[in-house]
Amino acid sequence: MAWIEFHQSLVTHRKLYALAGKLRVSRPTAAGHLAFLWCWAVDNAPSGDLTDIDPHVIKLAADWPKDADGFVRACIDSGFIDDHNERRTLHDWEYYVGRLIEQRAANAQRMR
Repeated sequence: MAWIEFHQSLVTHRKLYALAGKLRVSRPTAAGHLAFLWCWAVDNAPSGDLTDIDPHVIKLAADWPKDADGFVRACIDSGFIDDHNERRTLHDWEYYVGRLIEQRAANAQRMR
């Protein structure tokens, strides 16, 4: 079982306010959709790279009930997804999930 860091500062962070506003949901709802996306990414996009992931899949991963492109755009506009040079990545993913990725790689190496 994996775990990801969820900092208490997220609940009052300006980016969460921005995301909630763009999605027209409460902050707890926005945080929940992010948590679903992040948990999915641990197993399905461990590098945090979403470039080749269809927006509909991202929407499903986040359990977002509405428009896929709108959800992805809101995440980009609020700073939770970086969109640079046709490459989309979860913002600072390596910082927040890097230890887990390193641990998984070390475990895989050890098992070989």
